[in-house]
Amino acid sequence: MMSFKHSRITYDESIKNAILDYSVDIVPLKEEDTVYIWHIGNFSLTGFELRMRRNKLKYLITQFLPSGMFVLVSFVSFQQLLIHNLALL
Repeated sequence: MMSFKHSRITYDESIKNAILDYSVDIVPLKEEDTVYIWHIGNFSLTGFELRMRRNKLKYLITQFLPSGMFVLVSFVSFQQLLIHNLALL
């Protein structure tokens, strides 16, 4: 069986890009993924696996929090308007 060596590819956490919405982990292939068995023969494979996790805090602060504040202010304003109109009746 043929064997390939690869150097470890790493991601530097200290140089995070503000535009990057994911944290990226680069993982070598598992041993069972390095050989592809097909009906005409076996083939050696090399590569890596990218594991991406979305950074949710950015979306919470930039989208959900301001939207929630608009809804809250609108609700309070509507309640005050409703109370004042009922008082006029």
